[in-house]
Amino acid sequence: MYVFKTLLITALSGLMPMLAIATGSLDPLETSSYVSHRLNSSVMLTIARAGDELFMAGERGIVMRSSGDGQWSQDQVPVSTSITRIKPVSNGLLALGHSGTVLLLADASQSQWRILINGEDIPDIYQQYIDQAELSDPEKLMLEREVASHTQQGPDKPLFDAIEVAPGRVHVFGAYGLALEMTFSGRTYTSSLLRIDLKRTNTCTFTVRHTMETRSMWWESRVLYTVPTMPASAMSGRKARIQALSSV
Repeated sequence: MYVFKTLLITALSGLMPMLAIATGSLDPLETSSYVSHRLNSSVMLTIARAGDELFMAGERGIVMRSSGDGQWSQDQVPVSTSITRIKPVSNGLLALGHSGTVLLLADASQSQWRILINGEDIPDIYQQYIDQAELSDPEKLMLEREVASHTQQGPDKPLFDAIEVAPGRVHVFGAYGLALEMTFSGRTYTSSLLRIDLKRTNTCTFTVRHTMETRSMWWESRVLYTVPTMPASAMSGRKARIQALSSV
């Protein structure tokens, strides 16, 4: 009987983190990804190739990889938020997900992802933009309201896609018009806000993406958008805005 009770307690203790995640009692931004022992029982949302490695990712922060031999292994991810997109970039691999999560795997031969930002950083990114940009009083008031809204609602905005507009410079897009620019230099990075002019934006579900010499373009909800891709130094003193060119 004693052995049975010991085994039962051990089994239940192993289930507690899973139950806590399922019921929301653990913060997914503070909880490592769920360990999956069966690939066919996990919901996968994105797939990408980096060199000889094939990556898949999805619910609860699960990232799996394979070298093409039919065998899959799981990477170590510091969050358990669902991952919606894996994007190869010149600095490695980016993973975007729920709760405003951006992860980086700088070396595809390694399995330890690191977190760059999450939704809790969004209010500070907005505030930094307010402090540095040349804004009219109405624009400043509107952005200050957005800071208050992000702070009150918490990290609830998912990210869906990214465009590398130049080596080490990435535009990241998410729900409700959320758009960020991330600039990488070695292991350091900076994040800043990209403004979207239209209030009708909802979620960024890209169907067409294109990067030209000076601008990147994409479709979203039947609207064609563009954003400058000039170097950050050339953007000094300017407002980085995403403009709607036309709608259909």
